[in-house]
Amino acid sequence: MDQNQLFDRIHFIAQTILDRLSDEVFEWRVLNIENDSQLDQPEPLILDLRSTYGNNSFFSSGDLPPGVKVEVGATRAKNTYFATYPLVVSEPDAIVTLASQIQDHLIEESWGSPLPACPGHTHPLSADNINEVAVWRCPASSEYYTTPIISSNH
Repeated sequence: MDQNQLFDRIHFIAQTILDRLSDEVFEWRVLNIENDSQLDQPEPLILDLRSTYGNNSFFSSGDLPPGVKVEVGATRAKNTYFATYPLVVSEPDAIVTLASQIQDHLIEESWGSPLPACPGHTHPLSADNINEVAVWRCPASSEYYTTPIISSNH
């Protein structure tokens, strides 16, 4: 996978996450994607994922950085936010990391609204990797509600 294909894939994943979390007031979109050169000193979450999963990247190129920075923003919001798509973990783990970061930004921007809302509950769904599938799940019980973050045909 070359860098353009990688960026296209990450753009699709990030926009799919945003489409699930956005509402009618704030139509969130991906504003920019770039190599994240700041990951030379990774955040604790990225360090934890590396120590848990090792350096098993699902991309073959040794020229890729350890992560890709995704900038997101809303049409009617003044702030933009950054999230990282790590390249040193499996794709489901990278999607979960990106979804969790984007979710945190949107919950903050919406003054604590549960995004995405857990059906029948007052809390938001949690991003998780269940059996190598990135999912939104009920934090109280994955048996109660679980749905893929990215549909299986993409």
